[in-house]
Amino acid sequence: MDLLFGFSGRIGRLQWWLGQLAILGVWVVGIGALALVIGVADPSAEHAKGELSQGGWSILAALLACGTLSIWINIATTVKRFHDRDKSGWWFCIVFVPYVGAIWQIVECGFLSGKPGGNRFGPSSGGGVGFDADDEIEAHIGRLRAERARLEGKPAPAQKLQPAPAAAPTPVVPARRPTGPTGFGRRGV
Repeated sequence: MDLLFGFSGRIGRLQWWLGQLAILGVWVVGIGALALVIGVADPSAEHAKGELSQGGWSILAALLACGTLSIWINIATTVKRFHDRDKSGWWFCIVFVPYVGAIWQIVECGFLSGKPGGNRFGPSSGGGVGFDADDEIEAHIGRLRAERARLEGKPAPAQKLQPAPAAAPTPVVPARRPTGPTGFGRRGV
């Protein structure tokens, strides 16, 4: 739930896209509820001109609820995504710039990678402790081992090479019996 409603921490691109998918889900459920309300509301009920009927108020309330919920989810996921990019959550306000704001938000949050490692908003959204790839971890472990060996006065440990597997003996294949003049079958038929 913190993914959709909280404003602290960091999330990656996948979580941001899942948040946008959740917004779509909110609208699908909301429109489904509206379809039920419209089907149940009595259109023949008498009401004054310009006044909303009971069904009209229900539709307005459902639209307001869907809009509020989707805006909240969008702000929460976008703020955390900007945190992953090591930017303030106030960068969300870029969406209010006409024409380019929404495009900027989609490109920045949906397609650009976050800052590797930890930053002022928390650890990496990948769950690591400052490393994004196994190669970086292996390189870091190698540097630590070399540093420990240097401090202990030993030569740096070399990569352990595994011996090459012994070649398997080639099987001896018995010679084939010659076939008859036609070359077909044992009897040459």
